[in-house]
Amino acid sequence: MQTFPRLTAVFGVPVAELTAASIDRAIANQVPEAGDLDWKQMLYPDTSEGRGELAKDVAALANASGGILVLGVQEDGSSRASASTPVAVSNSETERMQKICQHLVRPFLPGVKVRPLHLAPTSGYYVIVVPRSPDAPHAVVNGNKGHLLSYPLRDEATTRWLGEGEIAARYRDRYASRAENGAALDRAHAEGVARLTTGRPWIAVSLHPSVPAYRASGAHVLAAIDGFVSSWVQYFAPPTGPFIGSKKVAPGVRRAMVTGADDYRGSASEYPHAELHYNGAGFAASPVLTIDDSGALSAVVEQNGQSARIPQDLMEFYLFGLISLLAHHAVNSGAANDCELQAQLVLPKFPANERISRSSEMYGPVSWSEGSVMDEYERVREALPLATQGTPTRITMNLDELVSSPRMVVSAAYTLATDILGEFAIANPCVLRSDGYLDLSRTMKGRRAEFAQWAKKHHLLDLP
Repeated sequence: MQTFPRLTAVFGVPVAELTAASIDRAIANQVPEAGDLDWKQMLYPDTSEGRGELAKDVAALANASGGILVLGVQEDGSSRASASTPVAVSNSETERMQKICQHLVRPFLPGVKVRPLHLAPTSGYYVIVVPRSPDAPHAVVNGNKGHLLSYPLRDEATTRWLGEGEIAARYRDRYASRAENGAALDRAHAEGVARLTTGRPWIAVSLHPSVPAYRASGAHVLAAIDGFVSSWVQYFAPPTGPFIGSKKVAPGVRRAMVTGADDYRGSASEYPHAELHYNGAGFAASPVLTIDDSGALSAVVEQNGQSARIPQDLMEFYLFGLISLLAHHAVNSGAANDCELQAQLVLPKFPANERISRSSEMYGPVSWSEGSVMDEYERVREALPLATQGTPTRITMNLDELVSSPRMVVSAAYTLATDILGEFAIANPCVLRSDGYLDLSRTMKGRRAEFAQWAKKHHLLDLP
């Protein structure tokens, strides 16, 4: 969700936490309108003109930097808030305005929130939150048949209509922005992978938001990211999540470098590693434990010429954790709207020749008698070894959905894992499910209780 730092400073609280008292204080302080703030004295009439006016004001903010409309506040001749004029508040009115935003703005504008702020049971203010849109320019549907489109823009404290040349330029910017976001995602991923050690397998994820955040650098930002990672580990990380143990946060170029190594020197990390960009983008990777000749999990790939044995269930849990970390970082930074996610299984390389990837095989938990618990690993049947580096796979997800629903993180991880496992000729993940739940029957008995407790807490088990 876009955080609107200027509005947070104006109201003293984040936009998502505005109350009727927040609006009353703004009125007392005679806060002026601006490019991200529009006072409205009354409700939009339920007429063709009124509906069109609401759609125009919403599209105008989306075509600029985003912002809020506040209904129930009178302004004076200098566009400053001057008096409270409470409007009727009801579920039907909230739904009516939400539908107008959905149906009269083209293309569809996700993320618009209509929030009532009650002064009394049936009266108060409305706050309509409009995110900055990567799909701008947005048009307002005019005419009885919806064939006429007009393009508004919030320009300082006024709204105007875009001219033909401006509309053409905005469309060019839309498509150029998408290409630039994809290129930025590739760069972040390549830079992150280049800092990993080559002697062991890694699962690596990168994320780039369609609406990046605007965030300054400095020690206070590093401290905020350090606190964020600690909070994420405490409340959201799965038992195998990165940075559950020790972590260190160091400054990088327009990013914070987060590592599990106490002596991190900028490259060749052997521990969980993340690069959390100040604009909400990021890269994160976890080394994947392998299975040694005795069947035990090991942090070292045996140098016996055999394939590296990768435990499929752990790889899937690592993938979930990395996606969750990056999505929460993006929203915490103020990024908004959709994001592109890219994941890759990075295979180990031979110490004697780091240009050659080591053949790797996928192993899954098995039980040797029907009804018994999974107690050891076996190579996944009919799976093929992979001797070349895994191909990065990419999907688009909504950031708000990823941070508000762990099931959406599971769904995203399922889609990415399916592509990764497809290179081993494996059809489906063993733990991740397409419906957003986890199948813990395919995990090793030694970790099942711990995972079950965590999954139940986050409603990731399909319980009756």
